[in-house]
Formats: sequence, C-alpha cells, structure tokens
Amino acid sequence: MQNISKKQNMIKKTTLLGVLGNLFLVVIKLIVGIISNSQSMLADALHSIEDMMSSVVSYIAIKISSKPSDKEHPYGHGKVEYTFSFLISIIMIIVSITMIKSTISNIILGVKITFNIWMVFVCVVTILIKVGLYIYSNRKYKLTKNILIRAARDDHRNDIFVTTSVLISTIASIFGIYYVDYIFSIIISLFIAFVGIKIFKISYMVLIDTNLSDEKIEDITSKVNEYDEVKKVNMIIGKPVGEKYVIILKISMNKNLNVSNSHDIESVIKRRLIKENEYIEDVIIHVNPC
Repeated sequence: MQNISKKQNMIKKTTLLGVLGNLFLVVIKLIVGIISNSQSMLADALHSIEDMMSSVVSYIAIKISSKPSDKEHPYGHGKVEYTFSFLISIIMIIVSITMIKSTISNIILGVKITFNIWMVFVCVVTILIKVGLYIYSNRKYKLTKNILIRAARDDHRNDIFVTTSVLISTIASIFGIYYVDYIFSIIISLFIAFVGIKIFKISYMVLIDTNLSDEKIEDITSKVNEYDEVKKVNMIIGKPVGEKYVIILKISMNKNLNVSNSHDIESVIKRRLIKENEYIEDVIIHVNPC
C-alpha cells in the first residue's frame, strides 16, 4: 500500500511540474507571438495551452482514479482519465482547425511576421525547458510505467521538434522569407489535430468497452488450454476499467471434476493470468461441465 501511495505521489508531482512548466511557456509565447504577428509562435502557444490543459486533466484524473474502489465502483475509477482525455481531444481538434483558418486568412491579407529577438529567446527557453521535462518524465515513466506520464513524456519530446520549427521560421524572417512561418503554422496545427485524433481514438475505444485485441485473446486461450482439465475455451471478453481489463472467461471443463477441484483450477488460472499480464485487473471465470 505504501508503494502504491509513493507511486501515485510521483505521478502527481510529474504532472504538476508539467502544468507549471507549460503555464510559463503559454504566457511568454502568447506575448511574443502577438507582438511579432508570428503565426507559428501563436500556433505553438496554443499547443502549449493544450499541453497545460492535458497536464491539469491528468492531475485531476490521477487524483480521482487513485481513489479506492467502493460499492458503486467495484473496479475503481480508472475510466475517469479517458473521459477527460476524450474531451481534451475534441478541444485540440477544434483549436487546430481554428488556427489553420486564421493562418489562411493572414496569408490572404498579407500579414507578415515582425522579427523580434525575444522570439529567439522564447524558442531557446522552451526547448531547454522541454528537454528538462522530457528527461524527468522519462525517468519517472521507467519507475511507474504510468500511461499518463508516458503521454506527457512523448508530448514534451514532440514539443522540442515543434518549437525548433518555430525557431527556424523566426530566423528565416530575418532574410525576408515569410512563407516559412505560414508553412510551419499549418504543420503545427495539423500535428495538433493528429495528436487530438489519436487521443480521441484511444479514449473512444476504452469508453465504448472495446474487447481485447486478437493477439491478447490468442495468448489467454493458449495459456488456459495448457491445463488438461480444460476441454475448451468458449469465450473471452475483456471489459476496460481504465488502462486495464476485467476478463470474463467462459470455459468447458471435465464434468467428472468435483466442485472443489474445479474451483482450485479456476483459482490457479486466475492467479496466473493476472500475474503474467499487466493489463489484467481481474478475471471472472464461468465453467461449463462437459
């Protein structure tokens, strides 16, 4: 129990650090982006807003999902994080579409980026902060294997490349090459949309109780069939509970087994499946005599 609490505190600390880091970046990017009319900087600022919102959502989700199971939620509150991430993904897609429309409008109106040395400063500071957050998150992910920390780690890594592209467009503006800013603005917006769609898909698949993949079903079937008393695996259903699954397993066993022996084999199968598969939260076994 102490190890679980320590792990949860580690996850909360990592997400809170992400919130503070992204909040700082949002402020300076918006100020410099508005002053310089840089579309790629504004797009990057919106991306940082989404990062901050994701970090806030992750922090709230962790606090709620870490609550112990109760009468109304026998398998805990794991789906909370997917419900929040589903909403965030929709916001990301809407923001990306809005930013693309704004960039196209500025291209038509001929709005040009105004070079400001502070843009270079913001880009360099952002890259340094994101490199630090990536290294920190990567270390914590190796210790916790938490899906939210992994997402934050990958996001920090992606931000390094995104902000580098903004830095390139800023330098290009010195030489009067303004179209680079528009190109990167659209690329960043499309990237935000891509990430949003990816998160939407993952969240949606969990929320509608999508079954296990064929590969996982085959693996479970193979393990269960190793027991001589099991004559057939009739059905395997995986019900998502957060990032894990409750497995409903229907099997046919030798009808000559007494209730005690049958129960012992069920217990062995259940313990093995939970022990050998990190994605399994619980196993419910129904036996058909044959």
